[in-house]
Amino acid sequence: MSEQKDVESVTSELQFSVQNDQAQSSSQSAKSVVGNISQSLFVNSTLNIVGGDQNVHHTSKPCDMKSEEVELQEAAVEIQRHQLKDLEPDVVLCDPTLNQAEFPQIHPKMAEIDIFDEEVPQEEDLEPSTSRKVKQKFKSIGPIQFENIFDLLMKFRILAIVGPPGCGKTTLSKRLTKSLIFPNVFVILIRFMHLGYKGTLTIQQLLLDFQFRDVDQSVRDNAFKWMLNNKDKCVFVFDGYDQWSFSLKNENPPKVSYSIELSMQQLIANLCCENFFKESKIILTSRPHSILSLPPIFRPKRTVSVEELPTEGVKTLFCHFAGEHGCELFQNLSTKTPQFIELCRNPLLMQFIICASLEKGWAQVQTITQVFKVVLEKIHGLALKGNRDIHTILKGVSKMAYEGMQRKSVVFTDNHLTNNGLDCVNVQDIVINVSRRHNIFEGEQSYFYFVHQMLQEMFAAVHICRFMPEADFDQVIHQVVNESRWGMVRRFVCGLLLGNGNDNNKGRVEKFRDSLLKAKRVRLIDFLMDMQECSEVHKDFLASRFPPSLNFGHTLISSTVAHALAEILPRLNRPVSTLVFEYCYLNPDSLKLICDGIVKMKHEIELLDLSDNYFGDAGIESISGCLHKVRKLWLWNCNISDTGLAFLCNKVKNLQNEVRGFSI
Repeated sequence: MSEQKDVESVTSELQFSVQNDQAQSSSQSAKSVVGNISQSLFVNSTLNIVGGDQNVHHTSKPCDMKSEEVELQEAAVEIQRHQLKDLEPDVVLCDPTLNQAEFPQIHPKMAEIDIFDEEVPQEEDLEPSTSRKVKQKFKSIGPIQFENIFDLLMKFRILAIVGPPGCGKTTLSKRLTKSLIFPNVFVILIRFMHLGYKGTLTIQQLLLDFQFRDVDQSVRDNAFKWMLNNKDKCVFVFDGYDQWSFSLKNENPPKVSYSIELSMQQLIANLCCENFFKESKIILTSRPHSILSLPPIFRPKRTVSVEELPTEGVKTLFCHFAGEHGCELFQNLSTKTPQFIELCRNPLLMQFIICASLEKGWAQVQTITQVFKVVLEKIHGLALKGNRDIHTILKGVSKMAYEGMQRKSVVFTDNHLTNNGLDCVNVQDIVINVSRRHNIFEGEQSYFYFVHQMLQEMFAAVHICRFMPEADFDQVIHQVVNESRWGMVRRFVCGLLLGNGNDNNKGRVEKFRDSLLKAKRVRLIDFLMDMQECSEVHKDFLASRFPPSLNFGHTLISSTVAHALAEILPRLNRPVSTLVFEYCYLNPDSLKLICDGIVKMKHEIELLDLSDNYFGDAGIESISGCLHKVRKLWLWNCNISDTGLAFLCNKVKNLQNEVRGFSI
């Protein structure tokens, strides 16, 4: 994005639109690239005060009607002004000393994808295996930039933004909301984690009364009237569908009046089906598994996959977070523990890795589990300073985190603390954000949530591994291994039970490892990432159980996943019949990592399929370096030039072993 608007500048633009009842030229109203996009987003507006709509004749309306329109517009402006204040800051920073104003704004890599299976996926189909016959696939359309998201919003009413934990979905939702707030667009950002109310309410209560309770009721009423008059100008950004304790799976909403009270599920379902606010736009963020479970009637027509930070942005952010020794630390990690540099493409993990590396030294921290162990040690130190019992606190917090996972919630109340022997004082330093507010539906309550969902998942894993009774462990481990929403917990359990020096409870180690090997619904790429948390012995053992055919087809392979695969390939103790990367959106960097891993393999690959990846000639050198390990090579539709093809053919001719198949 070329320009990020702050509260004052946007408010002045909004106020300008209220005061000026004459149509303005597009050159005056287009304050930024994003502004141009947002103004063109809704072309059929009935109240286009700023946009220069030639079909609206303001002067022909009676004065009293015109005054009413201005009053409603002013109310809408007031709501948007409060929305902007609520969006600060837009980045979760683990170090409170960091200055948000100086935070370099770098957007992650993103790709436009299309989920093209129109049937409702069955529960067992939600996590593709290595089989090529997978019902639920996606079609990778290509990389996009931040600004392209607005183009997609113009074409598709519901747009999903998906990505792994900590990749920046919430930050992206805030930045999109800020960028869309413009004189001609009314935007509301709602976090699903706050929508746990089990009673009924109206759509106005959900969108305005619940969100902006500090605004006068008459202003909220007028803003809602403006929204009803300008449905095609409304954008609803819902963040964190995977954090919602409810589901849209069984909803089939009938058309009802705007004044009817409905459940949370019914309200969201009516919005998605255009029973409310027809022609409005919806942006939905989530981890991928929750989007895949949506019935077709609610499913987004286009999806943006948030992948990872670009290579050039990783060092910039790293040095900003790490301070004066940032460049030196980055260089050490790059040369000695390159797997961490790949993991630093996730903004949240980057902050934790820096914290752990500065605390313990980069050579002492090798896995994500070890990184979070440093967090636990810091908590221990804080507890000792406050004369608090760390064992009791850790046991209570981890049990509370686990119970939240079981009920599919990231929000906690006073009762949850009390039930686990905790209070506000002894959790104040345990990365839990505490806020007390008056909920118009449930009265005065205290709400607690972990700074990031990943921390809740870490504590839940601690409960499973350290404090859970053996009988409960035997019952829950199948769920943790096989259900996709427990994926990050499973990864931490891998580190806590199968990591270095963690063989104290051999019974649980063997039970978990056996359950992991028998899992039928864990994606191979997730399994690879889980293995990165394991000790060398356990990595070798798990790699020895890999099937002879590995099919990653139609799966986005990021540089982080490519690095994990490159680390495992040399551990395979038998030949590989097929290694398929068809339509995996491989770029030259991820391709090089994979090819480097192939070079180190003990045995050959019968067939390597790299078709439908557009790395072009930039990938030829990497491929040529591993040809001696490949018997058949498929390179259909890889954007390779005649020059690149000639270079590759020459390499094949000079090989001592025979490449029996070569298809381009």
